[in-house]
Amino acid sequence: DAPDKSDANQPRQWAVRADEAQLPQQGGVLALSGNVEARGTPPGSDEAMTVRTDRLDYDMRGERLQTSEFVRFDWNGRELTGTGLDANLRTGLFKLESDVRGRVAY
Repeated sequence: DAPDKSDANQPRQWAVRADEAQLPQQGGVLALSGNVEARGTPPGSDEAMTVRTDRLDYDMRGERLQTSEFVRFDWNGRELTGTGLDANLRTGLFKLESDVRGRVAY
């Protein structure tokens, strides 16, 4: 069966774990630290992705992920690494700030 792409732009669930998490009582920014790992399927994709870093801030109102730390993306035999991340979850666009490297398996 071919994958159903009718929900390609619908929000997807991600599973996130970290050694520590801090959320101010008023909400806002969820601060994750220590062995942060997020697994999910990005909008417009059928392939699961894993994101790893030491620290990650999630701005719940702005729907942004940010860190100044080293970041590693793994999905379907591909790897992308860099330092510093600014990801807009509304648009699906992300930017690695520096030291960007990639690997694609054929």
